[in-house]
Amino acid sequence: MSNVQSFKGVPGSYRRAVLFRPVLVFIAGLILTTVLLYVAVNQSIGPNYGEGFRMLSQLQEDIFSKASIIYTITVFIIVSGIIFLTLLYSHRVAGPVYRLTHFARALSSGDFSSNVYIRDNDVIHPLADEMNAMVDQYRQALGRLQVEMNALEKIAAQVAEGKDEDVVWGEIEESSGKIVSELERYRL
Repeated sequence: MSNVQSFKGVPGSYRRAVLFRPVLVFIAGLILTTVLLYVAVNQSIGPNYGEGFRMLSQLQEDIFSKASIIYTITVFIIVSGIIFLTLLYSHRVAGPVYRLTHFARALSSGDFSSNVYIRDNDVIHPLADEMNAMVDQYRQALGRLQVEMNALEKIAAQVAEGKDEDVVWGEIEESSGKIVSELERYRL
């Protein structure tokens, strides 16, 4: 009777991307911190033991301040990256939901003239496909009902012209039967 497909849910690739990308940003931040810390403290120790010892004590004092600065910058970059990814993924969900909401409002007001279009890689693309299939089925049903309503109008014109009542009643019963069977497909 109907061609309804089951809703597949959120694709696995989307879930993996949501988990993988923030972890990737975090790991990139750690690598960046390591490289910056190495570059900041990479100094020659000196030609002799005394100068090397003095350089190590100076390095010990500098390493904390440089590491703090590098860590702060890296944390800022990581947090910015995670915020960016969060906004990106929320947009990929909120945008299609917004379009589906407007589409559903149009349907509830009786406008079956359009379809909803969502990017193939959006999470709720299967839902949009099902809503478009539903609207197509309603359009077809409304078209069949319109054909039968036109047939009833022709029959009414025949009655007005004084055509044989038995023939007219047979046509009315046939046409009304088709309308009733079409409407019985839908539960209210």
